[in-house]
Formats: sequence, structure tokens, C-alpha cells
Amino acid sequence: ESHLRHAAVRDRLQLAALRRRHAGLREIERTTLLSMVAGTLNKQVAQELRIAERTVKKHRAPVLRQMGAANLADLVRMAIRLGIA
Repeated sequence: ESHLRHAAVRDRLQLAALRRRHAGLREIERTTLLSMVAGTLNKQVAQELRIAERTVKKHRAPVLRQMGAANLADLVRMAIRLGIA
């Protein structure tokens, strides 16, 4: 029982930290995150936002870094946990 309680507390703390990292993203980075986890092509995102495709690509690495994701699969798991994917 104690082990389960500790696991639940750890889970809540991890989710709170994840929410803080997400909240720290700029709006364009949040948009980029959503497009990444949705599998939207950079070219499509660029057209929708009326920005250069190169600009979209520039936002991808900081999103991964700021969210603490090692790769796209990690980012998808985080987005699911946050309820945004």
C-alpha cells in the first residue's frame, strides 16, 4: 500500500512538472508541438501559419529540448499524458 501511495505521488509530481514545461513554451512552440505529435508535415504547418518551412523546422528542436523529450515518440507520450493529443 505504501509503495502504491509513493507511486501515485511520484506520478502527480511528474505530471505537474510536465505541465510546467508545456506552459513554458511560446505559442508558436505549442503549435509546433501539436503539429509534431499529429504527424503534420512541416510544409503544411508553414502554409497554415504563413511562415517559412525553415522557421517551422527551427522550432522543433527547442520543443523537444524544453519538454525534455529524447525523441518524437517521447513527445507523443507526453502530449497524451497532458491530454493534448
